Amino acid sequence: MLSELLLKRGRSRLVLAPDTPGFGESAGPAESPTIADYVNALHETIAKHKELVDLLDNHKGVLLSAGIAACNPESVRRLVLISVPFFDTESRTSLRTVTPLAEDGSALLA
Repeated sequence: MLSELLLKRGRSRLVLAPDTPGFGESAGPAESPTIADYVNALHETIAKHKELVDLLDNHKGVLLSAGIAACNPESVRRLVLISVPFFDTESRTSLRTVTPLAEDGSALLA
């Protein structure tokens, strides 16, 4: 579905779909980057084209697009955020808790 959207939009404008390092088909970074690291890298990509951009992002990626728009509003024409993640205090706490896996891998079979 995303590739169809990119093809259609690409008929009338420049369309970029950068792969976040470590996701999709790209190799992961040597160190764990922060959201700010990703925002800076993507902004550099956008700045090279010297055009206003429309950003469309999904789920966790909305943090990147929102960060770019907040830090560089002069570069962003439109911002479309799909499935914005919302975590209440309890959810954020549970996401930070690491549960050790059994060595036999049984948790992965459930």
